[in-house]
Amino acid sequence: VAGGILSNSLALLSDSAHMISDVIALALSMTAVYLASRQPNARYTFGYLRFEIIASFLNGLALVVIAAGIFVEGIRRFFNPEDIDFQLMLVIAGIGLVVNLVLTLVLHRSTKEEENLNVRSALWHFFGDLLSSIGVIVSAVLIYVTGQVWFDPLISLVIGIIIFTGGSKIIRESYLILMESVPDRFNLDDIRRTIR
Repeated sequence: VAGGILSNSLALLSDSAHMISDVIALALSMTAVYLASRQPNARYTFGYLRFEIIASFLNGLALVVIAAGIFVEGIRRFFNPEDIDFQLMLVIAGIGLVVNLVLTLVLHRSTKEEENLNVRSALWHFFGDLLSSIGVIVSAVLIYVTGQVWFDPLISLVIGIIIFTGGSKIIRESYLILMESVPDRFNLDDIRRTIR
């Protein structure tokens, strides 16, 4: 965030806002994993597994809200371009890229071990961050080569679209689970026919 403010880069600020949401998303996901391991009791007879889906829904919602903020500021900067310190922007984006790459690989490995929407929603956050960091680096290089600062809001809007797509997918999947809908991989008519 400090780097985004000092360099005046919206792309970097978008990336850092997304990373802050990742910290919250990861905290939610870890809380969900902890609660899911608790035993059922007289009040919660099915246990606490459903909290993982609620956490996924909240994570998806956070992504959509962040994307909306990026769209608003990105459009504003298209019409009111601002000077950017591309060198600082490049250094901080490079650090972000390394951190995001490591975290994305670690979370990706854990999704192979278990099919879990909660972990997948956290992975989407980090995958979005990884793409954001790459986008910021590309933006800094293009600004350096061309001198055109509008690449910064352009990359921000692309980052916003990626974040929004991931968030809306997670919201849809968690909503369908919370509504107890039939999973896509099952055909209810086929199951009924087989049982008959």
